[in-house]
Amino acid sequence: MQCFAHRGSVAVGLCKSCGKGVCSDCVNDTGVGLACRDDECGERVLLLDRIVANNARVMRTANSQTRSSGLLLLLMGLVLLGLGCWGYLSDSWLLMIMFGACGALFLLFGLLRLVVERYPSPER
Repeated sequence: MQCFAHRGSVAVGLCKSCGKGVCSDCVNDTGVGLACRDDECGERVLLLDRIVANNARVMRTANSQTRSSGLLLLLMGLVLLGLGCWGYLSDSWLLMIMFGACGALFLLFGLLRLVVERYPSPER
């Protein structure tokens, strides 16, 4: 592969921002990737690195919130099942069916939130 600016020079890498081949005269090592000598490409490479780092933090937060909502659903399911049992003991079939069905649904969705991984774990 040849440099995009110097057709006679061999490229040492690709700009992480624009994807063009860069030779040793045109390359700018930003510390997180190669960029063209163009300031705009260097800034974009740094921005891309910040976006990736921020995305990893967002994914951890999303997984944490998914787990906590699953626990809340399980707790609410147990409370509603308890109310359904209270309806059974007080011979109120309507309360038993209504609270029992809602409690079972909450338990089911709570278990699904805890078991099924919604977001992939970040690589970093």
